[in-house]
Formats: sequence, structure tokens, C-alpha cells
Amino acid sequence: MQIKKHIKVLLIEDNPGDVRLIWEILSEVRNSPFFLNVADTLLKGLQEIEKSKPDVILLDLSLPDSNGIYTLNRVRDKVKDIPIVVITGFDDELSAIQSLKEGAQDYLVKGRTDADLLKRALLYAIERNRLLMEMEIKDKIKKDFISMVLHEILIPVSIIKSAMWMCDKKEVITKEEAKKINDIVLNNTTRIFNFLDDLINVVELESGKFSISKKATNINELIDRTIKDLFPIAQEKSIEIINENTDKEIKLNIDPVRISQVLEAMLLNAIKYSGEKKQIRVGIKDENLKLVIYIKDEGVGINKKDVDEVFNRFFASSDDIKKDKKIGLGLLIAKNIISAHKGEIKVESEGENKGTVFNIILPKTD
Repeated sequence: MQIKKHIKVLLIEDNPGDVRLIWEILSEVRNSPFFLNVADTLLKGLQEIEKSKPDVILLDLSLPDSNGIYTLNRVRDKVKDIPIVVITGFDDELSAIQSLKEGAQDYLVKGRTDADLLKRALLYAIERNRLLMEMEIKDKIKKDFISMVLHEILIPVSIIKSAMWMCDKKEVITKEEAKKINDIVLNNTTRIFNFLDDLINVVELESGKFSISKKATNINELIDRTIKDLFPIAQEKSIEIINENTDKEIKLNIDPVRISQVLEAMLLNAIKYSGEKKQIRVGIKDENLKLVIYIKDEGVGINKKDVDEVFNRFFASSDDIKKDKKIGLGLLIAKNIISAHKGEIKVESEGENKGTVFNIILPKTD
């Protein structure tokens, strides 16, 4: 357990004698990291929580303006992420034990507390709270993951089901109708298989169970080839993809298959978020020991508060959510591939409707 150098303790206690006792006990702690602040009513305590954001709270359940478990619940309603240690009298241990069930991390009995016990209670409360918060985050990630998988699979399955239902309801199906239904089924089964393939890629990349096979590769040729491969998709929205690099041969020691996968993911993302008749510019910048491949679009941009979340496996823009678009894992896979090449991807956007620039940064040497 790593101990912070400065731990802010908020004591919510109305009895001056008990306040003085806590001061004295904390002063006995060797190399004490604790800095004590005091509030003598619940109202003042809640105001101080908002003002100073303490690391841990020492809470007396009996205050002039609140009493019993209600006191704890009021504080818990105010803050979910700050640990609370309840302090109580000799004759009130039942309330203290009840407070543990209501979310307090520990309790101390007045008159039975020394420096070591108080230090241990405060530090352990902080650590237990940190572990609980981590567990909650992991649990949320697991639930989000299950929800995302169901979303990505159930939508195309529902579309296939609807197409087959329409087919079943018709006594006679024309050749054109049969082709339309066949295309719907084929497109959506392909979508499912592509998603599952992405999912396998993510698992392999994040667990380290994949390998990259590097060789000297002409980056510009790789960009040209990827642009040509995506030309039909870009044409659907009359989008022009321009390779701004004039140098025909720029060689780098990379895995060409994996880097092609990255370029494709970046360009598909740019196409997805660009409007009709826009331009996407791709180029290369030489920066000393690094090579930067940039992909600049004129699309919807990214809200500044969302920039750091772009590579989150569960990230979807507000526009995606409104339109119920699939989330996809392409950017997360791209980030992991570039990390395996000891590089990084940086995102720049001035905000919504101001376009986005993805910078793929690769080292020139292994």
C-alpha cells in the first residue's frame, strides 16, 4: 500500500474535548502524513467536503443538526468516493456496526483509540475504498462489454430475422426480391463475422498473444494501396482521399499487414464521420527519429472532453448513440498495433464540426 505524503482528514465532531483528543493522537503519529480540518456540524462538514475534497472523513454520528445512521447517509449521499471512518461513544457500538453495513469503511470508539489504531483505521479505510472503487469500475467495464457485444450482434441478427420473416410471408418471391433478401443476409452476417474477428484481435492484442513480423516497407505504397482499397466506400459519400506525400519511397521497418490494418481503421473512421463531398488528407512528416503519418478529415470533429476516450473500447460519440450506429473496435485495435511497434497515436480536434487529425507516430529504428 503506497501512502500519500499529504492526507487530508476532515473531522466532523462537535465536542471540543473529542476534537482536542483527535488532534493529540494524530500528533503522536510518527512522520504523520495527516492534515486535520474540523467541522462542528453536519452542515459545515458537507460544505467543507465540497470545498476541500478530503481524502478521508472522521465522522461522529451524534451532531447538533443530525443524529445516528441518518448522519452517515447524509454524508454518503454527498460523496460516494471518499472513505468514512465513524467515531462513536462506548454505549453506541451497535450504531457503529450498523454504519459499516451502510457504507462506512471502519469505526473507532472514543476513549479506546491510540495513535497506531487511528493511523491504521485511516490508512486502511483509504485503501479499502480504493479497492472497492476499482472493483466497481471493473464490474462496470464487464457489464459495458457484455452490453456492447449484445448490441453489435443482436442488431444484425434482428435485421436478418426481419428479412427472413418477409420472405416467409410471401408466397411468390421475384428474382429481384430474392437478391435483395440475399444481400441483406450476406451483409449482416459479414458484419457479425467482422465484429467477432475484431473482438478476437482485441483479446490477442491486449493479452500479448500476437506477434508482428517486421520488414522494410515502403510506407507511401502502403498508403496508396489502402486509399485504392477504400475508394468504393469513399465514393458512396463522394469523399476524396488525397495522399499529400510527394516522396514516392519512404521505407520503415514495420509489419505491413498490421500497419495496413491501422491505416484502414483510421481512414474508415474518417469516412464514417465525414459528410458528403468532403476531403480526407493523408501525408507523412519526418520528425527526426520519428515518422508521423497524419490523417486529416473535415468531419464532425470530437468534443474536447471526449478526445482522451476515443480509443476506449466502449466509446461512442453522442452522434453515434443518437443514430444507433455500431461502436466498432477498429481504433482500439489500431492503438494496440502501434503500441506493439513502440509508437503512439495522437488525436487533435478543435471541437465538434471542426474535423479531426489522427497522427500515427512510428519510430524510425527498432
